[in-house]
Amino acid sequence: MKVYYNSSLWDKSKGIYGRPQKINWEFEDGGLRRIIPNIYHFSKGIVFDLITIIDEKEFSKFYNKYIDIEEELSPLEQRLVEQEHPYDELSLKDIWINGEKVKEGYSGSGAFYSELNGEQNELSKIKKAYSSILEDVNCFNCYRYMIPYPEADSKIDKLLRFFHLYKIKEIKFDTYPKTKFYPLEGEFEMSLEENLKEIIFTHPTTGIEHRLYFQNPELLQIEDLYLIQAKYEIEPELLKWNNLQFDSSIHYGGMSTVDMDSNSAASIGIIGGADGPTSIIIAGREDKEINYGQKGLPLHNALSIPSLKNQDIYKFILEGINIRIGESEEYRWKL
Repeated sequence: MKVYYNSSLWDKSKGIYGRPQKINWEFEDGGLRRIIPNIYHFSKGIVFDLITIIDEKEFSKFYNKYIDIEEELSPLEQRLVEQEHPYDELSLKDIWINGEKVKEGYSGSGAFYSELNGEQNELSKIKKAYSSILEDVNCFNCYRYMIPYPEADSKIDKLLRFFHLYKIKEIKFDTYPKTKFYPLEGEFEMSLEENLKEIIFTHPTTGIEHRLYFQNPELLQIEDLYLIQAKYEIEPELLKWNNLQFDSSIHYGGMSTVDMDSNSAASIGIIGGADGPTSIIIAGREDKEINYGQKGLPLHNALSIPSLKNQDIYKFILEGINIRIGESEEYRWKL
């Protein structure tokens, strides 16, 4: 299999492809078997495929439950269904190569393989390429990562990298903590002239009533889209590792139709991908220094639903809350 220096499973690049280094690194995370068969060497960095083996019976049960209603689900319902998917993504936070931390620039994309989904040409190539581990496997996920090298320590290292001869002796990565999403479905409207807007919601696990105080609305324009960013205080403050999530996707008839950006590089629908939501178009801009609002509480950011035209009133949707349910993990492979 020819692998090029990018994170796409569907790229049709031509030119220099990577030199494989077989490692067969196998570990378990979230109760799932994970395997990295090879590292592919390039002058700028490495590429590797993370294979996750899925229980075929579990996926079949999930598939049959939702295949007939998948297209009828709202974005929020899709998000909840995705949490039932037997595949659980391994989200990498920090990566080290040969003891040196990768500072920036790594990316990834993934796809799900099951014979229930019909013909899948690209993943069929993956299955064939890694036949030693996938020959008798009919259900798996492949997530491809592109990792740039850390700064070279010497001219010799630079030359070895240039000729794809740099030896990888150790890889280590930390994962993001696992979270669970709970829906809240709070909607309200706000204009740029409003000084304070109060919203109340009940925490889905603690039963505590929280009050949100929205203020300081600011108009934003992103290409041809208009939206407002508002600050809010929350009383009482949420517990640590609890984060509110606002829907910031453009809506037509209640359904999300525009995907401008995503932290998940390749979501292929609920049945195939289970790679998380793809509706966020811009991340909330959190200030490095804590600012306080009208109630004397720390301020946070929220974005409205975008519009194709500048208007007086914008809708906010408090979609839900993400609650941390698992710790960050560290995994290491050493030659």
